[in-house]
Amino acid sequence: MKEQIAQRGPGRVIAANTVHTAAGSLVFLRVLLMIDTHMSRIRDARLGWVSVSVALGLTSTRGKTLTQLAAEMGITKQPLSKPTAKLLRVTGLDPAFGLKSPEMRSGYQQTNGHSAV
Repeated sequence: MKEQIAQRGPGRVIAANTVHTAAGSLVFLRVLLMIDTHMSRIRDARLGWVSVSVALGLTSTRGKTLTQLAAEMGITKQPLSKPTAKLLRVTGLDPAFGLKSPEMRSGYQQTNGHSAV
């Protein structure tokens, strides 16, 4: 069976089965761009990185609650939770293990009389 190929740019030939990989790469690049934007706008670089780590479920924060992480940083949970939730929203990523889903957060916010983040 002949492998289908697609032309991409001058003189470049890419196998058709790499199109899915290319789409995944574009998603990854978009997420990376959103992380860069997040880090360039946040005032506290440590808070920015911890919120990225929590959102992505990275090793540096895995196994710790937002309350524990906030206490280690000398802040309350809210200043950590808000940028984490915002990063998840703008990237379109699902919450990492241990974080509330957008639906659960919305339910808690409505119950407590707060607007969505």
